[in-house]
Amino acid sequence: MKASVRLYGKLLGKESKAEEITAGMDRSVGSLKKPASKPKTLIVYGAPGSFVVALPTSYPGSFLELAGGENVASKFPKMDTMPQYAELSMERIVASNPELILLITHGDAAEVKAGFKKQFEGNAAWKSLPAVKNDRFEVLPQDLFAANPGIRAPKAIETINNLLLQVD
Repeated sequence: MKASVRLYGKLLGKESKAEEITAGMDRSVGSLKKPASKPKTLIVYGAPGSFVVALPTSYPGSFLELAGGENVASKFPKMDTMPQYAELSMERIVASNPELILLITHGDAAEVKAGFKKQFEGNAAWKSLPAVKNDRFEVLPQDLFAANPGIRAPKAIETINNLLLQVD
């Protein structure tokens, strides 16, 4: 994202403004208090019936690491069609034992969370996870996560960081 800001700054003859923006992004992320432990976190993207899991190479996956979390999907095999994501595999998820599950989807956040809660609690595999047992699953804001947030990336990272600190 910072490279894109610098490119646009160069194209528009606003290199100093672009550097000011990227420096501000660095300051925002650098000032975050990181959790003492790296909470094991799973990021699920999609809608009921069609889910994928964010890998560290995706923007939400990289945001998770910058926020101080551990992406439990880091070793999951990438998808051929979407290499920044992996297929949702209950066996791998149960084995990775996430403490926090972050959901990215379109729709009303309260309705989405209620739907996931019902699905999680009705499935023995999901119910066994610490994240579900401790009610630690959250729908991330659409405006920051349903599409690339651009220069609002620090706000997205801060959002994840705040959730990680609640687990720590």
